[in-house]
Amino acid sequence: MKVRSLSTLLLLVCLQQVIATVSKQAPVYYTAENSATLADIPSQFWPQYITTLEKVPVEGSSKKVPANTRGVLQRCQQNRLLVDFGRHGTVLISPNGTDFYQTLLTAIQNPLKKELPNLSKQIGNKLVEFSEGSPRPIPMESISLTEYYLFLYLDDFNANQARGLNKLSLLYNQSKKTFPGLTFVVIPNSLDVYKYFAQTKCPLPLFPPFLSKAYNKSLQHSPSTYPAIIVTDNNGKVVFRTDSSERVVRLEIAYKQCLSALEYPAGRLYRAVEKLWNRHRIR
Repeated sequence: MKVRSLSTLLLLVCLQQVIATVSKQAPVYYTAENSATLADIPSQFWPQYITTLEKVPVEGSSKKVPANTRGVLQRCQQNRLLVDFGRHGTVLISPNGTDFYQTLLTAIQNPLKKELPNLSKQIGNKLVEFSEGSPRPIPMESISLTEYYLFLYLDDFNANQARGLNKLSLLYNQSKKTFPGLTFVVIPNSLDVYKYFAQTKCPLPLFPPFLSKAYNKSLQHSPSTYPAIIVTDNNGKVVFRTDSSERVVRLEIAYKQCLSALEYPAGRLYRAVEKLWNRHRIR
């Protein structure tokens, strides 16, 4: 298969991998010359949906996803795909036995502008805010401008956390004009957060209570400590996270660290990826 139309970000999937896909062999990503993985593929090429072509084993489980099952691609992780298959769960699978490679190559050869990036399409019309005291949907105009999502995972709600959220919301209001492409998503662990947002007219976006747990499970960011800030691009690629062995003590400081790490708005966070791409691209 000859790959054309390579004027934009392209070949992290090298010719060897294309040939392996066509012959239904597992592609080899790690060689002396090439250490790229699926996670290095620029996320604008990621398919929005994945369909199994046969029974596909679930990583770390004896279960298999049935053939002809369609799921939402959450993200690429190393050489695996995290896919939400609905009643079959959000699971980690190999791309082999799915239409991932065919769909990816089509997107590379014939780039089509998506209606919305993957993650924006998935969550954009689900987010609400309480700036008027009652939940209102986030305007889709704002979602369409989003380049990055900042997910704020909260633990048990208390007075210290309320003070942190208050400071963070003030900072958020100040920075919205400077960083219009950064959209917050608060994922609380308590209904008390919603009461606090309604009482204080907190402007930070979040999922409604009946969706919060479901999307927490679907996104599978799995913070190791709480509270945590995890930033993804608008397709779902994780680009920054604060969770570590130490807790985030002050949310507003963590937010500033996040903006600094993003080098927002100039950085696209693909410098490392571009280096790989420049080594392997076909002109």
